[in-house]
Amino acid sequence: DGFVIEQRTDLSDIDGTPDGRATQRLVVTPHPGQAIWLDFVEALDLGDGYSLSFHYTGETVDTAYPLLEIYATGDWTDVASATGADVHPMASGEGALRAIPTVSRTLTRLELALPADRNSSVDVYDIRGRRVAILPIAAGERSVGWDGADDDGRPVASGVYLARHLDASGAPHTARIVRLR
Repeated sequence: DGFVIEQRTDLSDIDGTPDGRATQRLVVTPHPGQAIWLDFVEALDLGDGYSLSFHYTGETVDTAYPLLEIYATGDWTDVASATGADVHPMASGEGALRAIPTVSRTLTRLELALPADRNSSVDVYDIRGRRVAILPIAAGERSVGWDGADDDGRPVASGVYLARHLDASGAPHTARIVRLR
């Protein structure tokens, strides 16, 4: 029906990062309504990302709908409690955040469930827990775009990123983004 690619990294093995474990998952499934089966998948590690190839068979493909759904999940465990983005499941209601699309080469729109009640920001973290971008969001706004650049305007590497917004009570809400080059 679909497949999951999971990558686990022990960050204590990487110089300059806090001790911790990062897990990234890329989930690929047929879009609802498509009568296809994924026969095989091959993931080629490119160093800063993956190249995926797969073969599908099925009855018919409905060209009015997307063929596949792709989304990313991940988690971060800060074993030293030194740093890292707090990762919480996306909550519904005030402050809830979602990324559209979750996998992108261009712009990802980060949408709040309700308009921001104050000037704030959506912060974007890499899988190691380092903040790479601060996206200001004005009071009354419901969304902000991220073009995949860090605060200095440089494109970030391919991979999983976490966007985080703190609501008025200080509760964090996150959305996961997979950047492709």
